[in-house]
Amino acid sequence: MVTYTDNSLMPMGEHKGKKLIDVPAGSLMWYWNQPWLDKKSPLAVYIASNLDVLQVQAVRERELNK
Repeated sequence: MVTYTDNSLMPMGEHKGKKLIDVPAGSLMWYWNQPWLDKKSPLAVYIASNLDVLQVQAVRERELNK
């Protein structure tokens, strides 16, 4: 199985082709909350392994965008 890192490219969506480290946390959290996302997929495993940090970053992003 492929393992995603911060330097892996986002495989889909509006941020497709960006390094995962450069994708807004809110976008990754959106994917995480989609029922169709296979939780065993490389993207889901990446998100799960970074979940604590992504949740905090997503809150910060929302606060900055108010």
